[in-house]
Amino acid sequence: MITQTAINNLKLLQDKYSESLSLINDNNTLSLIEKDGFDPLCKALSLEYPVYFTYNHLLDVIAYDKSISYRSKKYLLELINKSFDNLVDYIDDYENAWENNELKQIIDDIYLKYDLIESKTIYNEKIENIIYLFDDLVDAFKTAKKYLYFSPCSYYPLINVEPGEILDDDCCLGTEESGSEESGSDESGSEESGSDESGSDESEDKKLD
Repeated sequence: MITQTAINNLKLLQDKYSESLSLINDNNTLSLIEKDGFDPLCKALSLEYPVYFTYNHLLDVIAYDKSISYRSKKYLLELINKSFDNLVDYIDDYENAWENNELKQIIDDIYLKYDLIESKTIYNEKIENIIYLFDDLVDAFKTAKKYLYFSPCSYYPLINVEPGEILDDDCCLGTEESGSEESGSDESGSEESGSDESGSDESEDKKLD
């Protein structure tokens, strides 16, 4: 959830900077509004948290989350890189924006962190092709896993056979015959209880009526 919020903040900054819009903090997420409805008393200080959260969270995901693919990490780095210029332009719209040393320090730290993580994440084109192939194989296995299942056998004829013993057909037949004899006695018992069950079924039918 928080990762998607950070991604949405970056996507907001992908479009070309518009002089008619202002970047604001909307419940700790970034939003663009028409400048006609912009409160001139708002200060760039209000952007500190959403800017810090958006960039630092996604850079940490790129650096430390081993569950996402190389392709996804590269995509996030590209989103971050494309958003930098627009972010600075929108901050410039605030009066005396860069007098806020804390916001300036946050932006400077983000630049440094981005350069460091990008240098440790992005490979040259030849190695990239190998990584892409590996990622595609992993995705294929994940997809195939959804359709694989294991159904254990209900009867193993060798389960009680000791080493050196031979399992012959008579043994199997004997097992089946004894099973049939036992089932015969069960059937006779079921016939005796059948009258009782039919009586109980009739009483239940009366209750339903």
